[in-house]
Amino acid sequence: YEGDEPDADGVYRFKLKPDDNQPIVEATLKLRAIDGGVHADYTFTPTADARLNALSVKTSFDYADWRALSVDGRAVAFPTDRKTAGFFSGDAQEVALMAVKGRTVAFRFAAPTRVQLQSNRAWGSENFTLSLPVPGQSLYKGGVALAVSFDLVGAGDFDPKAGRPVVV
Repeated sequence: YEGDEPDADGVYRFKLKPDDNQPIVEATLKLRAIDGGVHADYTFTPTADARLNALSVKTSFDYADWRALSVDGRAVAFPTDRKTAGFFSGDAQEVALMAVKGRTVAFRFAAPTRVQLQSNRAWGSENFTLSLPVPGQSLYKGGVALAVSFDLVGAGDFDPKAGRPVVV
C-alpha cells in the first residue's frame, strides 16, 4: 500500500503488510532505461524483526503466450500435468522466455541470483510464476535493507518518465 507515484528522484516507495501481525516491510523500486529494456533495483527493509513465509519479487505469465523457457542457456520444460508445482529452483544469471509470437524476453542478473519457477495449474490457473526471493531467510532482521536487482531485456525500449504513470 501507498507509493503510487515516484518521488523527485524517481524512486517508488511503498509498504508491504505481511500476514500474522508481522511488522511492515518498507520497500523501494528504482527503474532506469537500458538498451532494449529496463533495470530494476528493489530494496526491502522490515521495520522490526519479521518471521515471513516468503518475501520475493514475482510475476506471473500465461502459458498460452510462451512456447519455451531457458535458464542460463539450458532448456527448462514446462510441466504438462496439473500436479507439479515448483519446476525450477536454483541460482541463475539469466532466465529467458521465448514467446509464441517469436520475441524473447530475459531476466538478467549481475551475479548468480536465486530464481524459482512454479506452475499454478495445481490451483486451477493456466499460468506460471517467476519468483526472485529476497536474500536472507526468516527471521528477517528489522532495519536491514535487502536488495533484488535485475535487467529485463527484450521487451523493447523503456522510459520510466514517459507516458502513463507506472504503479507499483
